[in-house]
Amino acid sequence: MHGKRFIFSQIRFGTDGEKLFLRIDFAPGSDDILKFGELRCTIRNAGQEQRASIRLSTPREPVKLEPGGEPVEWAANSILEVAFPVQKSREFGPVELCLSAWKDGLPVDAVPQQGWLVIAAESSWSS
Repeated sequence: MHGKRFIFSQIRFGTDGEKLFLRIDFAPGSDDILKFGELRCTIRNAGQEQRASIRLSTPREPVKLEPGGEPVEWAANSILEVAFPVQKSREFGPVELCLSAWKDGLPVDAVPQQGWLVIAAESSWSS
């Protein structure tokens, strides 16, 4: 990573079986990322890998997962909330996720640093 800065403070998630909801809290001193940065997300679900790039400096810009073109809902202020569509299946999960913060074309922080965050629903969550 470029520099030795931590951008992400906490990442919380939830699902309704059709969307993966994230709430991303930023570390103190990350205002420049919220104003001028970019969040890149890669999601693996149901044998498919998709990417989205959210330019935080343009809060009304539509974002889509590629490939596929499904819309990603998002809002940012002091936190970032994102709703990613996921493949609906009989049972939700697991979903693998990578997040990275970028500024001026350079990576600043990533979660996780290597590999994937694996989000697997408990059996009681599935319908």
